[in-house]
Amino acid sequence: MPVFYQRALLSNGLSCALRLHQRLPRVQLTREFVSHLVLEDSAHYLLFTIMFLMSAPVTIVLLPLFLLALFNISFFVQKNLGNATSLSLLNSLVNKVTGKSQSILRFIALNEILIFPALIFMLFGGRGSLLAPFMYYRFLTFRYSSQRNPYSRIMFYELRVSTEQMVMSPMCPAVVRNLVLKAIQTMCSWAPTYVTPPQSTAR
Repeated sequence: MPVFYQRALLSNGLSCALRLHQRLPRVQLTREFVSHLVLEDSAHYLLFTIMFLMSAPVTIVLLPLFLLALFNISFFVQKNLGNATSLSLLNSLVNKVTGKSQSILRFIALNEILIFPALIFMLFGGRGSLLAPFMYYRFLTFRYSSQRNPYSRIMFYELRVSTEQMVMSPMCPAVVRNLVLKAIQTMCSWAPTYVTPPQSTAR
């Protein structure tokens, strides 16, 4: 495993573990604790890190981690320093990243989705692990159910709509259309049920 790849994953894992400890400082072996744990984005990315540390290197997995790190650092700098820093280049970069936050999060979600078929192709090419697609499917269900980040659900929906529009074109062969629509129906049945978190009412 390349050193830079391993170090990037380990750095992400340590960062996720630290944020998870801040959010859930007391570890308890209870069902309630586990139910809270799986809702935390940091727990999702900790699973992501562990999974790819245990498997063959997949360089594309570093892209969403890099973008997430850039996103978090930019918001940290903006929140704690504002424009106090004298480096105009840094200020410009931070403002660009924070100004494009939705686009960055959408791109991250799209990359996370596209890693799944890449793992399938690697498996058939003899380079992947049989366990990796199943573990990654679990990661995607966690991201889909995230209460703090809706972009996985948004990108899944937009990919589904775009694909359905494409295959419904008169130029698309009926056989291909039927296969794609059945595949979409199957994947939709695999999607977890998203429950909208209750909103607190002011008293």
